[in-house]
Amino acid sequence: MTNGRDSDINPRIGKRFEVFGELGEGGEACVLAVHDRLCQLRRAIKIAPHKRFRSDFRSEFQKLSQLRHPNIVRAYDYDETPEGLPYYTMEWVEGVSLVEFSQRDQPEVLAVIALQILDALSTIHARGWVHRDIKPSNMLIVGEGRGALVRLIDMGLMTSAGRPSSVSGTLPYIAPEITRKEMCDARSDLYSLGVVLYEALIPEAVALTTEDVIQFRRSLLPPHQLNPSIPQG
Repeated sequence: MTNGRDSDINPRIGKRFEVFGELGEGGEACVLAVHDRLCQLRRAIKIAPHKRFRSDFRSEFQKLSQLRHPNIVRAYDYDETPEGLPYYTMEWVEGVSLVEFSQRDQPEVLAVIALQILDALSTIHARGWVHRDIKPSNMLIVGEGRGALVRLIDMGLMTSAGRPSSVSGTLPYIAPEITRKEMCDARSDLYSLGVVLYEALIPEAVALTTEDVIQFRRSLLPPHQLNPSIPQG
């Protein structure tokens, strides 16, 4: 698929890439689906909207390129457009996010997904980093059932563990210590993953506002108590 925005961006990233879609856009980056003419493969490109993100982008790429794990999206190469906008290429994952995954409420399937994300996080945490943005839209899933394969994406907020954190992440998944700008570590990501899994099993527990989050933390009940069909384990 293409649109007017794609045709505007295409000349900016050079002749190597042919843009055929937009995968996501935020205040600090745009992710494009492209055909890489050099290697004749589909890729995803994350491109910054301004030169001032050059240092952050390079740091993000360097961290991601060090992570080699089947459940973490791979980064390939870093470059800049003729206009000086930094970008890097990533593995193309033709999957759906956990938000769109139709089997996310099935405990036996969710357990498979959870184990893969935990394994990916163990690799990140072993390097002394905290992802800080664990949420359903940052989990891409390929396949179905117990054969589902997950890729963890978006390392833009990743930081070093063991030091005070700025308020970063997405409600309602932000760990309490991050909202208080206190020290964050691996447990911060585990809290966020816990909220993701709880929400998948108990959709009515979704917290949309700060007040909802506070109430959620105060009245948290085991999923089995709210839905007896969910195994206690």
